Amino acid sequence: MSDSTPRPPSTLARRFVRYVSGFGVGVALGMAPFLGVVEVPGFEALLRLFPRELAHSLIPLSAFLMGVVAVAVQFYSGERIAATTLRRRFKRTLILLLVGFLLLVVLYTLFVRTVAVEGGARELAFTTGWQRLPSCGCPPQLTDVECLKELSANPAATGSCWGRQLLVVRLSLTLAYLLVTGGFGALVGLLLLAEERRRRRRSR
Repeated sequence: MSDSTPRPPSTLARRFVRYVSGFGVGVALGMAPFLGVVEVPGFEALLRLFPRELAHSLIPLSAFLMGVVAVAVQFYSGERIAATTLRRRFKRTLILLLVGFLLLVVLYTLFVRTVAVEGGARELAFTTGWQRLPSCGCPPQLTDVECLKELSANPAATGSCWGRQLLVVRLSLTLAYLLVTGGFGALVGLLLLAEERRRRRRSR
């Protein structure tokens, strides 16, 4: 930091900046392999299944959500939480996570299509809608995958086939994905709180 760079005016402000950077940036960097930002040999992140136009927005959204979960865990680590309360919250979060995962699987199966491009050298995923519009340039007898191939797998061309349906589908997929990743992070956070509670009991 150069001398001309303004510094936080107080100790509390400096701690605030450090906490925001730590939870906002440090957590995201630590979660990079899980979020699919960094490739790990033998591991495929959930994000790899999503179309490219969704993946670019899901990375910062899920990173921010994980930072929020980390802040909540840090806050509640200083509170006295009964074991029954932790178990109840863990159960509810687990149910919510499973519902979100089921919803994500259903939405992905219904509205995401994988198309081979470049002579089958690689595959691209695209979101579709529930019904092709009359403005679509594909004959009705073609499947969605065949239609995407017919359109040379051009992401911009999908708008003429499904229009505003894509907005609904992409929003639903985004919320389902954030529910799954955020729910998983919350489960791990509750596990840490339970371990912290047991550690405190043993130290007394």
